[in-house]
Amino acid sequence: YYKKRPILSTVTNLGVFLGVCVAIHMIWGWKTALLYAVMPLNVSSVAWITGNYYATTVLLTLASYYFALQGIAGTLFAVPFYISALNSTVSSIPFAFFIPFVTHQWYHFVFLWPLVTYLFGYRFKEGVRLRKERHKNIYVEAGTFKWHYLFLMPKIMAYYLILCLWPSRLGFWHDFSYHESRKGKVCKPSFQWGISCLLLFLWLVFGWNVNYEGIIWWFLFQGIFSQFTTLGMLVAERYTYLANVGFCLVISSFLPNDTMLAILVTLWFCRSWLYTKSFKNNKNLFLESIEAHPNAKENYLNLSQHYLERHDHINAMKWLRRADEIAGGNDSGINDSLAISYLENGFYDKAKIHCEKALSNCSQTRREHLIKVLQIINNKIAWVQTNRKYLKDSENEFHNIK
Repeated sequence: YYKKRPILSTVTNLGVFLGVCVAIHMIWGWKTALLYAVMPLNVSSVAWITGNYYATTVLLTLASYYFALQGIAGTLFAVPFYISALNSTVSSIPFAFFIPFVTHQWYHFVFLWPLVTYLFGYRFKEGVRLRKERHKNIYVEAGTFKWHYLFLMPKIMAYYLILCLWPSRLGFWHDFSYHESRKGKVCKPSFQWGISCLLLFLWLVFGWNVNYEGIIWWFLFQGIFSQFTTLGMLVAERYTYLANVGFCLVISSFLPNDTMLAILVTLWFCRSWLYTKSFKNNKNLFLESIEAHPNAKENYLNLSQHYLERHDHINAMKWLRRADEIAGGNDSGINDSLAISYLENGFYDKAKIHCEKALSNCSQTRREHLIKVLQIINNKIAWVQTNRKYLKDSENEFHNIK
């Protein structure tokens, strides 16, 4: 819901979401579509304006998939949808795994050409480079695959599995990165990791026998996100719309009768209805995220940005300092925001400290901006010192005259 264009934003969000549900119904049936429509983790695609972009990606993916199954004419008709969905670096990653679902006929390989040109082109490389720079201080490097990260996948995906079945709390950022990283190193496997592996194994074995296509869809899309994005982003609702299609497909196949389906739909709908109040405004959403995940610095950072956008630097500093404590004072983005807030409130010495911290480990794209901010801070400090000296000289002159 967007206050400046309430009717347009409402119609757009509902239209895109209903389009996704219709596409799911056309491909896999009404049960899967109904589950997807009431699934709590999909609430933000209707209730939050920024969710529309990610829901549109799902719609484009499903449209490509549906028409590609309709023969040569359908495949040609699907190509524009497919190319449109490749406009985002994040979207292009799961699309690399869209290919196995549509290459049933020789002419489906027409989809490979735009994907190859995109993945090996400038835009994708630039997008991955920017992600690496932004997340270089987080222990999972965005866009970088490392074998020793694989043991984290079962634990994260098991967590996501439980969250999908019954989301007990709402939070756009969880605190996996806080628990899983110590001094930039990944923790060794634990008992909890073993339980997670067992849960995931059972889900994959039973799910494969019930609906292998849904398991592949869910596992590939969710698994690839766990390697190419930070772990906090993995369970952010807006990043899981695509994976949720496969999850609902498996669940609909699991349910033996309509009574159990009705019970699950009712429970999910009630939970979704409770979540809608969180999306009344960003302040509500981020406060509830903080309550759900108090050790996730991103929730504090999101809330501080809410205040910064409204030029309320006093309240912004309150939440930025908390985020800074959790990050250990080494997060360039937090230091950048703190520098701006202190600068706006006249605390120039503190602003300089945080600006220099931000410069020490910032990305190349932010360096120029921070250098300008530091220049402004230094000018302010010099102005204050000059005026202090002038005031002292004036005071001495006054005493001499007196």
